[in-house]
Amino acid sequence: ITLMILSVLCCGAIGVGLFGNDDLHNAMLQSIQAGNQLAALVNTVKNQSSILEEAMGSRARAPLARLADALDAPVANQTALGTLLRALSALRNNASAAASAADNLRRPLAALNLDAFMKRAWVWEAARWAGGMAGWCCGGAVCVALLAAAARRSRRALLLLCVGALGALVVCWLAGAVLAAAAVAAADACQEPAAALAHHAPHNLPQDMVHYYLSCKVSRENVLTAELRNAQRAVVAVRQALAVLARGAPQLFNDPGLQPALGALGAGTGEAERALVALSGALECRMARAYFVAAARAACDAGLQALSLQLLAAVAAGFLFTAIVLVDSHAWIYINTK
Repeated sequence: ITLMILSVLCCGAIGVGLFGNDDLHNAMLQSIQAGNQLAALVNTVKNQSSILEEAMGSRARAPLARLADALDAPVANQTALGTLLRALSALRNNASAAASAADNLRRPLAALNLDAFMKRAWVWEAARWAGGMAGWCCGGAVCVALLAAAARRSRRALLLLCVGALGALVVCWLAGAVLAAAAVAAADACQEPAAALAHHAPHNLPQDMVHYYLSCKVSRENVLTAELRNAQRAVVAVRQALAVLARGAPQLFNDPGLQPALGALGAGTGEAERALVALSGALECRMARAYFVAAARAACDAGLQALSLQLLAAVAAGFLFTAIVLVDSHAWIYINTK
């Protein structure tokens, strides 16, 4: 009867462990989903910076060269020509400045590959969940089998299951040690999740930038928003210089390559302006902070609670399996003697 009671209690502890394992899995999936949204935000900055750099850099070189060739033709109105040449120089300089600012936007994030990290986290979590479910189910199977063997008073089954309970005992205490270490580490990290993540961030990421986006405190200048403002000012100046050229150049020159060059520059400037709009939203710290808070809340609230639940279940199952081994061995000796 004692063995049957212990087996029922062991099944209850195993059930708590199964519930905790599934709860931890759901919490980690929520955290990974928020991490994927943060990774998409980083990818938006990278992609739009590349579009801005290409529009103001490599794609603008050929139209600028054609425009410069067109303005080399002799004209009588030197005053108007001087205005156009100054506008062309301003356009060239500001396009170069915008391309440089776009490169400065992308460079700090070049080594940050959150997509790969989140995929590895998902694979690890799937393996952890499957392994945990398998382990708890095996322990539950031993408890149920012990209950049946005790009810039938089967000497051979009790002997075999005593060995199985001894193995489950060892596994439970090992799992308890691992879960205790994980719970302590997670609780320590969850005291200051932003500081913990900043400490483990890649070393080539500017620390000021990491703290800015995790805390969203605007007391300090952020390198990315500073470069964004530089790019915005440069693109506005490009648009103004292009308007001067588009208004005055066709009146002075009858070059067939003039309009295609102006059209290409106008299209590139429009693409750069759209990229800047996307960058303005993506570089807003409140969005990144919201995703980080969602990930940290899922991991530190529900996740830590589920981890603690599994730890308690593993310790309880360890004590119960210890008692089961002792009672089972005495029951087997009693049945064998009788």
